[in-house]
Amino acid sequence: MAHLKPDPEAILHAAGQLNIPVRRCAVVGDTSVDIEAAHNAGAIAIGVLCGFGEREELADADLLLESTAELSAWL
Repeated sequence: MAHLKPDPEAILHAAGQLNIPVRRCAVVGDTSVDIEAAHNAGAIAIGVLCGFGEREELADADLLLESTAELSAWL
């Protein structure tokens, strides 16, 4: 990839490779850059608090989880 997050290039590429509309994709991340990249791509942004990001930093996520272990309950 030529661009780094928050550029949506990698997310759009992955969605295209999987032949899935990006609006049906979820991006899971632990930083505000991950959340911004998801929004820039038009994907669902899921923030997780088990990494680097703090609750305030991830406040713009569409969904905020304490850990990735909670993810399966939401998919």
